Amino acid sequence: MKNNKLINWLATIALFWSLTAQAVVVPDLYQTQLPVSDLSTQTMQQTFPKALLQILIKVTGNTQIATLPDIKQALTTAGTVVDKYNYLEKTTPDGQKQLSLEVKFDPKSVQQLLTTTNQPIWGVNRPLILIWLEVTDQNGDNIISSSNNDGAVTKTLEQNAKQLGLPIILPMMDLQDINNVSTSDITESNLSAIKIASDRYQVNTIVLGHIIQTPNQTWQSSWSLMVAGDVINWNFNANSVVEILTTLTDNMATALAQRFAIQSNNSLSSALTNKVTILVANVNGLNQYADILNYLQSLSAVSKATVINVGPGHVKLQITCADGAEKLVNAIGSENRLSATPPVSNEPNINLFYRWNGNK
Repeated sequence: MKNNKLINWLATIALFWSLTAQAVVVPDLYQTQLPVSDLSTQTMQQTFPKALLQILIKVTGNTQIATLPDIKQALTTAGTVVDKYNYLEKTTPDGQKQLSLEVKFDPKSVQQLLTTTNQPIWGVNRPLILIWLEVTDQNGDNIISSSNNDGAVTKTLEQNAKQLGLPIILPMMDLQDINNVSTSDITESNLSAIKIASDRYQVNTIVLGHIIQTPNQTWQSSWSLMVAGDVINWNFNANSVVEILTTLTDNMATALAQRFAIQSNNSLSSALTNKVTILVANVNGLNQYADILNYLQSLSAVSKATVINVGPGHVKLQITCADGAEKLVNAIGSENRLSATPPVSNEPNINLFYRWNGNK
């Protein structure tokens, strides 16, 4: 009886949360370009597995996915999931002609492959990432900004991020940024100052980094990834800035995919396209039950959210999707209020499992 009263009370709440510019849609998630030497069928067939691997990494965030036996096997038949392809020719800065093969894969076929191999799927809605980066070399200290987009560091960051499906921006370093952030704030990892300075960019995912050139010409770096109130720290060294930035973007993709990607499973694939049952854990008290319902109802991907059952520390809901379950998964993954968790073995009729992070 108490649960019924609570459900009725929750169902009357009509508060809605505004979505901010925290997430963006990543275009061409299932499309890539690779350089090729000629127009032959043999070269094309040899390029398809490389192209599919790029897509699988971008969709899962797993940069080591090629080591999985099932994925290795799937790459040998990459041509079967190609939707369309065409050749592009452009002139390089040194005046040379460069031929590329542009390949677009069928999203449903790729998702089915990931489902059958039990790999996560990270949707097209992804958190916008603001990167504060200082490079210390023989030229002194330099904070990388959006205005020096011709620099090698900026180009490498943008190229790596695009290949991994990571939407990034750099600070403008205009008068407002200069007044709010100093080089010492970055070198000393002053996270509170960085968070305040980042407010103007309306992001909830921030990367703070410092790269230092050593006297023996190697490079050292330290990084902090801030997302939803959590901080992940990395330190790694390399022989070049390019290697440093490649490791950084790989780590970013892995960490964010672990938070936002949804573990694909046959339960979700076989669910009705417009109805999904979810279980949300880490829920304590009436206010949090209300917050979860309000949040889900605020999503454009949700037509209706109904509480099925309220238990100790969790709530079960049935979601009627406005445009299919995938859009719901992508909408939830674009923010950080709910984090995907592994399935619970004693809950076989649940399609999706989440943990409530609060209204962050």
